[in-house]
Amino acid sequence: MDPFLIDDNGSSGNSSYRRARASSIAASDLSERTFGRISPINLSPQSGSDGRHQRIADTNEFGGDEDKLTDEDFESWLLRIGLHETWLQANAPKQDRRVHRFSQFQSSTVATFDAAPKRNLPVAIPDRSLESYMFNDLILRPGIDVELVDGTYLRIITVVQSSRSFEVSLRGWLFQRTSQMDGVLERKLNELCWILNIDQDDRRDRKVQGMVTVPVSQIIKRRKVRLTNLPFPNLSFREENMHTDVIDIRNDRVLVCRWISISYYRCGSIREKNLDLWCERSIEQIPAEDCDHWS
Repeated sequence: MDPFLIDDNGSSGNSSYRRARASSIAASDLSERTFGRISPINLSPQSGSDGRHQRIADTNEFGGDEDKLTDEDFESWLLRIGLHETWLQANAPKQDRRVHRFSQFQSSTVATFDAAPKRNLPVAIPDRSLESYMFNDLILRPGIDVELVDGTYLRIITVVQSSRSFEVSLRGWLFQRTSQMDGVLERKLNELCWILNIDQDDRRDRKVQGMVTVPVSQIIKRRKVRLTNLPFPNLSFREENMHTDVIDIRNDRVLVCRWISISYYRCGSIREKNLDLWCERSIEQIPAEDCDHWS
């Protein structure tokens, strides 16, 4: 059988090109069956002995039946035409390529975000820290627990006032009812969970970087929150033997927090963009050193 030939100009107007194209399609189908899907290999025509053509394959070399082409025959042919290394690089194991893309996605995700300034830095000019602040007849100071308009709760750690605008904000620890945590914890009346969002590129204590800042206008009223590692129902309203309805209990009686929900983010910019982009999350019992009442 005559060798398949490809014109240097890639013209399809002659039988040589059509035969070469048919051979290329057949070889592609065969290599896909044998080796899996492969990336296209550039077989650019080069001048042969006659200055016009390049010989690329001859089915007689493989016994005349392409379906019987072995792995060794195919690799030998690639070696002879100098494309073995190119083929290996183009057909790296799929698992490795997926891992590579995942690794690239992770690193590029972090790289696409500008570095976010650290949260909760020590109060400095032009801001100042206040020992207390009066708002709607409520005295607000560090250590006080308050209820916010969105139904969450805050233990005040610092009262901050801007020297420029004189606006006052509260910096502290955020708490959420267990009944609002999508079933992560049991839905028990007046039981809370401490919410901390932590950046992996911030080495400070989680209680420092995990604080939130809210404007004083978000305060509804003062509440009493107890942090404890005692098992339920210790220290809850259930021990007080006061017979009131559920609405009064929810709105006025003591709140107890026994758990911490910690969400970890690769960097602050990702957290600021979307709180749902955490990379790890855990539920922990409050350690004894953070409790108001401990076992």
